[in-house]
Amino acid sequence: PGTFQVVVGAAAASKYSIQVTGTLGEDAETVLNREFESSMKKQSRLTECSNELNELWTSMRLAERKISVCQGLIEEAESESSRCESDIEMCNNELSEDDELMEMTEEERNDVFREIKVLEVEFSHWCKLFATRTQEKKDIKEGLEHMAEMRRARLKEKENLKTAMEKIRQIIPSATASILGPGRATEVALKLNAPLNLGGGNASSRWQAISAVKNMITSSLTPAEEVRRLYQREGFKALTLEERQWSMLDRIRNEVKWEWLKIKEEEEDRAREARGAKAKKRKYNAAIEQFRIDKSEIDRIAETSFSKLQRREVVCKKLLNKYHDDAEMMKRKAEMLSSGFDPHLAAEVRAKFEKTWTPTEKEWVTVDKILNPSAWVGRVKENAQGFDRHRGDSNLIELTEEEMREAGEADKEKMDKIGKLLGSGGGGFGNLVKQASKTKRSKQNDKPLGKWVCAYSRVEILKIWSAKNGEDLKSNDEERCWKLLKNYNGDYNEYIEGMKAIEERERRMKETHGMDWVAIRSDVKGDSLEVDIDARTRTVLKELDKTISFRNPFMDSAVLHVAPQRFPTTVLRLELERELDRLLREQIYERERASKFLVEDSSDSDAPGHTDDEDSDEDEDARVRNAETRRRERRAKMRANRAKEDVKVAKKRILMENKTPTEIAKAQELEALGFGGCLACKTNPCKWISNLDVTKVMKRKEQLADELNYIRKHPEMLVLDSQVALSAQRGGSTRFKRQDLVHELMWESRELERRMKLNGIDKELHDSYATRKEFMEVKVLHGYSTLLWTGNARRALEREHNKLVAITTASDVVDDILEWMLEGWYFGERESKQVVAGYVPSIKKDGFIKPGTETTKATAIKEEAERKKKAKAMGLLVEEDKKEDDEQGTPWEKLVPIEVASKLRTKKEKAVKEGSDRDHVLNETEQTMKFGLFCLTFMYFRAMKMIRREKVSWEGAKENIGAEHAEGKRRHITAERKKMMEEERNEAARSRDLGKAMVKAKEGEERKKLRQEKERAEAAKKLYDKMRQEKMEKAAAVVLARVYRGHLGRKAARRWARKKAELEAMNALMNASAITIQRLYRGHKGRVVASEVRMEMAEFIAQIREEEAKQDEEEYWRTHAFQRYKRDVTAFVRTVA
Repeated sequence: PGTFQVVVGAAAASKYSIQVTGTLGEDAETVLNREFESSMKKQSRLTECSNELNELWTSMRLAERKISVCQGLIEEAESESSRCESDIEMCNNELSEDDELMEMTEEERNDVFREIKVLEVEFSHWCKLFATRTQEKKDIKEGLEHMAEMRRARLKEKENLKTAMEKIRQIIPSATASILGPGRATEVALKLNAPLNLGGGNASSRWQAISAVKNMITSSLTPAEEVRRLYQREGFKALTLEERQWSMLDRIRNEVKWEWLKIKEEEEDRAREARGAKAKKRKYNAAIEQFRIDKSEIDRIAETSFSKLQRREVVCKKLLNKYHDDAEMMKRKAEMLSSGFDPHLAAEVRAKFEKTWTPTEKEWVTVDKILNPSAWVGRVKENAQGFDRHRGDSNLIELTEEEMREAGEADKEKMDKIGKLLGSGGGGFGNLVKQASKTKRSKQNDKPLGKWVCAYSRVEILKIWSAKNGEDLKSNDEERCWKLLKNYNGDYNEYIEGMKAIEERERRMKETHGMDWVAIRSDVKGDSLEVDIDARTRTVLKELDKTISFRNPFMDSAVLHVAPQRFPTTVLRLELERELDRLLREQIYERERASKFLVEDSSDSDAPGHTDDEDSDEDEDARVRNAETRRRERRAKMRANRAKEDVKVAKKRILMENKTPTEIAKAQELEALGFGGCLACKTNPCKWISNLDVTKVMKRKEQLADELNYIRKHPEMLVLDSQVALSAQRGGSTRFKRQDLVHELMWESRELERRMKLNGIDKELHDSYATRKEFMEVKVLHGYSTLLWTGNARRALEREHNKLVAITTASDVVDDILEWMLEGWYFGERESKQVVAGYVPSIKKDGFIKPGTETTKATAIKEEAERKKKAKAMGLLVEEDKKEDDEQGTPWEKLVPIEVASKLRTKKEKAVKEGSDRDHVLNETEQTMKFGLFCLTFMYFRAMKMIRREKVSWEGAKENIGAEHAEGKRRHITAERKKMMEEERNEAARSRDLGKAMVKAKEGEERKKLRQEKERAEAAKKLYDKMRQEKMEKAAAVVLARVYRGHLGRKAARRWARKKAELEAMNALMNASAITIQRLYRGHKGRVVASEVRMEMAEFIAQIREEEAKQDEEEYWRTHAFQRYKRDVTAFVRTVA
């Protein structure tokens, strides 16, 4: 970048336009670092947008709930104002009654006036609250709309940031790799959650990327981040089952850290849609899907201790602890590993058998028995007996020479090698130990490994353990003890804290008589209650969401009373909802407090009859007390009257409690109807009336049947005249073709039959609902008598009734439409015969008379009234109950009406009656003929006039033709020719204008066509989207049903499998026990029998051997005579002696 100067010179004054095109070049690394910083800001802003969206959604939920709370307060204010109004009206009624009866004293009237004033103040108070709360509701709705608009803006911003981050994740890591190397590119990609493909690079670049990842893993990555990186690098299949389960939890809990996976899935779906395939359904197996739970539930599990969780929740808690994001925990573990401490090593050594201890473990045991004697109770015997080779004092475990030799050989070889490497020169293991002891501790020699015994007391051991490092100690034994404590027992401060907790627990158990759990912890101090109402409402709403998703019957919560307590889940949910409503009401009350005023119970100073010059305060107090007493008495009387009404209602309710709902409803109906009431009409007496005059209908059917019979008897007549057809009676032509007349008569006959059937069905349906019997007889339904159950009869009659009503209604509607079209000249001009139209209260009180059936009926009623009026005026109307003999007057006066009636009958019986259809046709024919003759005469005279007028032009006398025209004489144009030429020019101009108009119309039609096609395409797309959504919803519903049914099936299968396994295990146990018992018993019996057999066999062998010995002895004495002689002499000498 810099400044430039452009100098333009010219020989003459000229103007130049200069356009400078330049390119600004910057350092690629600077631009890349700037873009990386901008992308990191966008990534952080994306997280902020997500948090803001969550806050806005919470605020919108609170606002919607606040609207319902405000509506309840509005209804409360409205009901209270209505109550005050009714009480004021009641007091006014009391005063008006007293004006007539004069029963109340002046003081009582003053009390009523005071009460009216108090009620008026209350009424104004509640009216003001009603207005305030209505405005509050309106403001809340406006705020809700504003928050919705903000949420839409944040969603749009989030989508834009996502799009920008997608491009950044594709560009920045690759650019960094090409400029700053793969190591830096890998770090950038990891920070941006972007993939980095180095497959095309050389081995060096790949090793640099691996080194960068290794450095980050060893320095800052937690177990959770390691699993995320592994998922991102190698995919879902590279994870173990536990890692997959944890990833399902973490995707719900930390959505921001899994944005890359959403982007990847969206790209896959777009690619599949581009190929025409459906979006991929990402479904996992049951072992992973069971961890798809709500975020609030996951947070609750993470915050709750193991002892308060269920089995499935314990598994989730273990996964969250195993794959954590706690960098401080990793730091502490690293420090413990560097010091050689294993927290599980001490417990493992205590659980091992004495013979398996290593020499180092044996030395530590001598320290731990003094430090933690309670941990060794029952583990080591003080006097070793039996097979225990370690005899003597329990605090000193001596080793045999063989054990010492085996334990020291390996260490001796290692130490000799180390000594050689260090150049100790000819020394062995012993020389190396001696040199170390001389250089560090010269006063005391070290004992061999495994022979050292702790000689310190517990206090001294704790003092040694508290040293910061081994060099602060005085002797080698102290240093040896300190190292053992550091390796096996860990940190001194943690041990002291643990011992304090144990002492506190023992103290608590001593106070509670051996119970570790206490129902009420009075010594626990709770946190301070949140004062900000808005923050408090958000906390309560968050806890309420946790409660809704919580599945256990009991839940621990510290939100209600700021101290941890255990509640039943349903009770806690109700209490939290009540607390949330209370807080929202408190927010509404804040607006009311600004204009709130107190309502006093009474205002004696404004009461009528009040004077400032009263005798004393005692009289005033007495008067007020008397007024209050009278007011209480009046209200007590009103409450007593209400109580009497309540008692009556309670008695009726108690009597109705023992009845079923059907019996109660029927009893109420009967009670309302009284004796003789109709259950169908719900009136007393029954108000059912027939909608058809059956007598007239039967007569009409007879006329139709006679006309049809006449037509059948004259088959040779193809055209007939009939006055019976309905169209002829309605004013149409009386001449019909044979086939048309038969069709019309048959149609009318069927229509009358259907209407009669509808009337009968309606009557029987009415009777079915009016009857109290279990069965009834039905005749019209099938045309013959049938006995049916009342319920079945009702259903069948209702079905047939609905069918007939629909057909009749449709027919009447079509007839009315045709009549309306006829009267509206849709079928040509005609003179209307309807004499009634519009609003005629004498015929139809409610509304106008509609064209069609109503007009026909109204005309008939009007004509009948006119006929009666005319006959009455002429004296021809004779009452039915009046006889000719009863008339008064001369014979001539009696004869005149008879003569007039005779003339009327004669007039009516003429061939062409006045006003008949035939007379109407004849009149129309006569008028048509007269008009035709007039038109012919008029046309004749007009033609003669036109011929005379155009005679000269047709002869051509004034036209110049041929040579005369060629000589230049002007042509004479007649007036008619001028008109023709003008008409031609006008026609040409109209054609041009019409062409222009047609061009514009064509363009408009094309635009209209395009718009219609676009609308049609949009409608088709909407329909397609709708059908697709319906199919997706249907498929989702099927999947939900399948999964839930499968869940129930698997649950039942596991339950039965467990039961079956228990039964099989019990059966196997019983079989094994029976076999063992039989084996032992049979073995016992076998041994008994075997011992007896052996004894018998031994006796038998002993007898045989005895006999054999006797035989051998006899054989010996027989073969050794001298020895036998010697034996006999010796026996004789012994006998004599």
